[in-house]
This record gives sequence, structure tokens and C-alpha cells, in this order.
Amino acid sequence: MPTKATRKLACLLAMVGVLVISMLAISPQPASAENLPRGTASPFIWDNDSESDAFSLDLIMALAHLGVIKLVGISESPHPYRTASENYQAIVEKARNSGWKNIPDASWDLGSYYMTALSRPSNGSIDGTSPLDTAPARMIRDKVLSVGTTTTPVVVGTGGALTTVASAYLLANQAGRGAEFASKMVLYGGIGAGGGHVLNGYNDAQDEWAVYVCQQRLKVVFTEYSTTSQNQPNFWAMIDTLPNNEIGQYMKTTKANWPYAPYQGVGDEMAVLSLINPTQGSYFNNTERVNFDHWQTTGWAFGQSGPNNLNWNAYQAYLNLRTDPTSDDVATWGLNSVDAYITNTFNQAFSGTPTGTNLALNKPATASSVQQAGWEAGKAVDGDSSTRWSAQMFADPQWIRVDLGAVRSIDRVRLNWETAYASSYRIQVSSDAATWTDVFSTTTGNGGVDDVTFSAADARYVRMYGTVRGSQWGYSLYEFEVYGS
Repeated sequence: MPTKATRKLACLLAMVGVLVISMLAISPQPASAENLPRGTASPFIWDNDSESDAFSLDLIMALAHLGVIKLVGISESPHPYRTASENYQAIVEKARNSGWKNIPDASWDLGSYYMTALSRPSNGSIDGTSPLDTAPARMIRDKVLSVGTTTTPVVVGTGGALTTVASAYLLANQAGRGAEFASKMVLYGGIGAGGGHVLNGYNDAQDEWAVYVCQQRLKVVFTEYSTTSQNQPNFWAMIDTLPNNEIGQYMKTTKANWPYAPYQGVGDEMAVLSLINPTQGSYFNNTERVNFDHWQTTGWAFGQSGPNNLNWNAYQAYLNLRTDPTSDDVATWGLNSVDAYITNTFNQAFSGTPTGTNLALNKPATASSVQQAGWEAGKAVDGDSSTRWSAQMFADPQWIRVDLGAVRSIDRVRLNWETAYASSYRIQVSSDAATWTDVFSTTTGNGGVDDVTFSAADARYVRMYGTVRGSQWGYSLYEFEVYGS
């Protein structure tokens, strides 16, 4: 039966019209709907079992480039009819070579487990389940434990089998850190039930024992799409107009080889759209309470058996999930709002790429203060959106500056803020690091990514000078980029 805290949370979520949550037997749980992770408030890892036919990784990378999400990891999960691991890193490199920023390396090599499911032990023990010890599972384990906190959990979004996510938990559990792992992450998953409100063997539900492990041990948000929401005519037409850079050409090739007619659009995007804006009426039209009271299996004919010689979709008897009447709600989406949002995201990503070279990349940087070791000024100019500079907390003003090495003509600065952002700051330039000139100022900063343009100015040194904190903490930047000639 649900705990009192679970029932209270469900009521709160229903009141604000948010996606309904499957918050299972785990402690601690979020105290209120406002504490559920969304947007850039939490680091995000994308895990999927196939990307060359879905456009979902392209969407994830576009959102990261625009600063809408804080992408810290990309991983791969097994698929029952795969013939090899899919090289996600090659897709990442296409995006980077096309000028997209804030995209981490992908962990994609599943070794011999590329089409292997988890297996239920004969005694039915989760603790006795053998994980698939793969590079993607280890990456998720390590990121959650090192980056996540109980107040700012890592969100792991999934579009395919939960094998890798469940294995990440099981690896942490073997090391005695399973409860810590569970307290530092939330799983946002998609189920492709087509409006039937059942876990039907597709998307997240392919590896049934992995679903069971995740539902019993992790905090889970499942969202469902209707079949029509996959038809995105504006997005589909837009692909043909994309520039012939590497990521644009990759998307055109994906469309040309599309296997899922008549569906035309991004697949597996449910989890990330739930993270961005989980309010009814935004990207989906209604939310209704349902029971996952039975399991509808497709009976995969392919896929390798797990370590104990059991097959995919083998555990129907163990997955009569959450049959109490106050359990899970699932959101079904509306076509037009999804299509418009995805189309606009790609339009912005392809048109908003800063031109030229990031002049600040790997240049010497200094700051007014550093909160602790590992968060030095140089971390904001290293091109890695998972590292950051953080100033001393609870103090104004604070600044960070970069030495371009020579006088350059600059006209654009891009600031990728951590949650400790500046509500009031100035962009200043100097030729000697002594006399500074303001080229931009604001008193209405709201965090995220600030893409600032101004009249061209000659400068060797560029400084962000923060005067008012936007949070109680301090000032922190993932990336401080400078563009010009």
C-alpha cells in the first residue's frame, strides 16, 4: 500500500495538474510537487536503446545546446533485435562539429551485452540480480553518485529498455551504495502504449525484470504518448531545409531511411518533454489516473537471454504492477503542441549557433574567489558543460575573467549558468586587466543560458562582473564563452 507521504504527494500533483508520478517504496521522497526536478534544476542523462531511427538524441542535444537542459551524460541500453552496439559518440561528434555546445561524451559500448536482458533470480531477489556490467551502466552509476544530491537529483531520461539504468543501480547496490544511488536520481521514462494505459513490451517496458527493479527501488515518472502524437508534420517538413552541416545531414539521412511509416516525427521524446514542462495543457492535453494492473507482452522473438538463461518478456507473472486504486497516472499528449515545440527547438538550435570560434576556450582564467578545489575559474573555459567555476558563497560582488592572449574584436558572450546565477551583472572588457569598460549590463538575469551580443569592442580581457546573486548561494558558470574575430 502507498505510504502516507506517497498519497500526499499524489494529491499535490493532481492539484497542480502535473504528470502523475509512480513514487515507489523508497526513502526519502520529494516533500512536495515543487521539489520534482524539471528544466535545468537537475543534471540530465539520456539513455536509449536506439537513436538512428528516432531523432530523440538530436532533440536532446539541441536542448542542451540551447541551455534548456543540463546534459551530463548519454548512454545506451540493450535492444532485443540489435546486431551490435550503436555508436552514439559518432552522433555526438557530428553535433559538436556543427557548432553545438554543452554536449558530453556518449557511453555506448555494451560489449557482448548489446541484446541481453536482465534475469530474475530463482528466488526473486532484486539484491541477488546480476547486473550487466557495461560502460554505460558504470557511467550512470558514477554520475548519479558524484553529481546528484538528494535535493538536486540527476534525472535519467529513458526511451528504451531500462536494462542499463537498472544495472547502474545494481552495481551501486553491490558496492553498498544502492540507497544512496536511489536518493540521488529520478527516472523519467516513456511507455509507448498508444493510449491503452498498459506496459506493453515497448520502450521502457521491454526488459521486464529491469522494470520491476526500477519500480521497486527507484523514484519513477512514466509518461505515455498516444499514437497520433508521433506524427509531427511541421518538424518532418523542416528536416529537408536543415543546413548541410554534419548534424543536419545526419538528420536528413535518418529521415530518408525512416522505418516507421506512417509515423513521422521524433520518437522516444516523452521523458525529456516531461522534464521541461510537465504541466497539463503544455505538450499534452490530458492526464488521467490509471492502473497498471496487467502486463501486455509482445513476446519478442529476438534478443539474447540474460545471465541466468531467461529471455526478454519472461516475467509476466511477477509484474502485476501497482494494482491499488491510487497508483499511477499517465499523460497522453496532443499533436500540435508537441510538433510546434520540437520544430521551434530545432530551428533555434540551427539558427542560434554562435558563429566563429570560442575565443575563450582553454585560455587562462581567474576569478575573484573559488568556493572549493575542483571549481576553479579554468573550469568555465574548458568546453566541458559538466564542470564549472563556483565563487565563494553568500558574497557580492564576484567576477570571473578570461585572458584571450591578444587583443581581439569581440561582439558576443555566452554564459551557461549553474543554478547559482547572477540576477544583476555586467560584461566588461579591458586591454590591461586594470581599466574596465562595460559593454553590457542587466538587472533581470534569470539563469540558464545568457547569449549576449553587443557592438564590437577591442579587448584582450573579458570579465563577467556579478553584483546581485539570483539565489542565496553565489555565482557559478558551467561555461564562459567569447566570440568575435
